[in-house]
Amino acid sequence: MANTTTIPVRFSDDDLALLDRAAEQSGLDRSKLIRRAVRSYSGEPYFTEEDAVLMRGLTAELNAVGRNLMMAVRQMNRMLKSGDPRADTRDHYSRDEFEKLRGTVNGLVATLRDAVHRRAHREKKP
Repeated sequence: MANTTTIPVRFSDDDLALLDRAAEQSGLDRSKLIRRAVRSYSGEPYFTEEDAVLMRGLTAELNAVGRNLMMAVRQMNRMLKSGDPRADTRDHYSRDEFEKLRGTVNGLVATLRDAVHRRAHREKKP
């Protein structure tokens, strides 16, 4: 965890009651609610556990796609260096297959981007 600083903050009884109601409704403690409010106000994204789970899954999928692409490119490079005529991918992979892969990657990227931005814009600024 990053270094933290504790700061004293004064609230009127009414503001403290409002803070406690908001914390209870959101299922957060006071500190986490205040940190999220500051991030929301500043436009910085913050993430729920649901967002974190989604991003971990997407990251794993993107990593798997990247590993597969890297292995394929390495193999094609080995074949090209050895003069293997099969290195010409036009004989083995259609444009549709590459477009499908590109669509998969673009879809994962869009989902990840939406998860990040969804959280940043979900709540009103205080």
